Amino acid sequence: MIFRNAIIFLTRRCPLGCNSCNVGATASPGADLSLDQLDRFFARQSRYSLTEHLIWTGGEPFESVERLEYGIKAAARLGLQSEVLTSGSWYRVNPGYLEWMKGMGDFSLRISLDGEHQSRVPLGEIFDLIGAGLGLGLAINFTLRDIPGQDFDIWKVKSMILQKFPGLKDSSRRFHVIPHFYTRRQGKGPVQVVGQRWRRPCDQIGRDLIIGNDGRVYPCCGIFQHPEYRRLSLGAIEDLQLTELLELLRKRPDLDRLQSLGPAAELERLGLRVDELDWPVIQNPCDICFALWNRRSPGDICTAGPD
Repeated sequence: MIFRNAIIFLTRRCPLGCNSCNVGATASPGADLSLDQLDRFFARQSRYSLTEHLIWTGGEPFESVERLEYGIKAAARLGLQSEVLTSGSWYRVNPGYLEWMKGMGDFSLRISLDGEHQSRVPLGEIFDLIGAGLGLGLAINFTLRDIPGQDFDIWKVKSMILQKFPGLKDSSRRFHVIPHFYTRRQGKGPVQVVGQRWRRPCDQIGRDLIIGNDGRVYPCCGIFQHPEYRRLSLGAIEDLQLTELLELLRKRPDLDRLQSLGPAAELERLGLRVDELDWPVIQNPCDICFALWNRRSPGDICTAGPD
């Protein structure tokens, strides 16, 4: 089994506290991934055949700088490249972090941009961060989220970045767009989802090795927004062999259906409509999973995880 990346959640803490955060990060104190848990991962990482990067994230990974430094250095000793997924909120206060990190090992920055982030971290500060990173020879990438109802044009922002930094080349790797879908209702009819993306199979499950800040392995990176996400845990990193991870995913028919058919097919199998789902906002496929999870009926999605 080959994972594309290992995505490691160092913390769930973030000073921004965005309402739309897709991992439910808050400014409240909470447990961080321990150095001992990181050691256990690195002792086993060769089993997982990573093809791209170790991605360090949170919350805001710079809220856990000791673990971030430890992880990047450990990865470099093993010849693994790191990428740090960040809001950039730390740069105005601690601009020296970049040069300090440069000596740790091979890493790139991935800056997360969306309407809520930029209401708290102005684009001018992000441009300063990009310029400083490029000046140090770092690779800079971006994740852009189009959130319905927010006054933030991701395509305009992408164009602004490319114009201001002409050395950056446009590619799907450089600019990763997280899609959201829109719903509409005609008259008193049912709510309908606009577009076909939600009918596609889920390409997130099992693609990356996901390690939460609790040291447990999860099947995808989109589940941490749900308050009971631990029910989807596959187990602690030190307890799982490579073949066991694959077998655990196969034993979850709910996950298999999402992976092979997608959330729309799961809704249809259960005879449900979008407007019958119990979740505050339905804007992406993960929201459908959360809503189905809330039902907790036999055969429904996401019922087999540990308490």
